[in-house]
Amino acid sequence: MKDLLLSKDLTRLKELEWIDERTFRFLDSKVKMDGQKVCFASYPRSGNSFLRRFIESITGIVTGSDIGLEIVLNLQTCGLPGEAHCNEDNVWITKTHGCLNTNFSPSFTANKLILLYRNPFDVIPSFATLYNTFSHSFVPKEKYHIDLPDYWDWWVRT
Repeated sequence: MKDLLLSKDLTRLKELEWIDERTFRFLDSKVKMDGQKVCFASYPRSGNSFLRRFIESITGIVTGSDIGLEIVLNLQTCGLPGEAHCNEDNVWITKTHGCLNTNFSPSFTANKLILLYRNPFDVIPSFATLYNTFSHSFVPKEKYHIDLPDYWDWWVRT
C-alpha cells in the first residue's frame, strides 16, 4: 500500500479501484503497527472529520479516535466507524482533541503526528455552535460576540 500511495505512476490508479465508501475497513491486527502509529491532533471544528474522511478515502483504512462513544456516537453512525478505537492494532491514525479534558478519553501511544490547525477566529464560534446545538451544520443568526457578549466572554475564557 505504501509503495502504491507514493507511486507517481498513473497507470497504477486501477489498483485503487477497490476504494469506495462501502469498503473502508479496519486493519486486520495481524500486522503490528509498532513504530507506525499516528496521532492526529486538532481542536474541535478544525476540519478533522473532513480530513479523516479524506485520509480514509485515499487509503481505504478506517481512522480511529480516542473519544468515547458517550460523546461521539453520532459521528460513528454518520460514517466514521473508528470512533472510540485507539488502543488496538486495527487503526493506524487516531484523532485526538487532547487539548480538551474529556475524562472519557483513553491513553494511547503514537510516534508520528499530524497537527491540524485552523484560525481560532473561525474555530471558537463554530465550536460554540456545535456545543450549544449538537449540530455540525446549523448556522445561527446571532453573532455571539455582538448579540450575546456575556456568554461570548465566558465561552472564550473557559
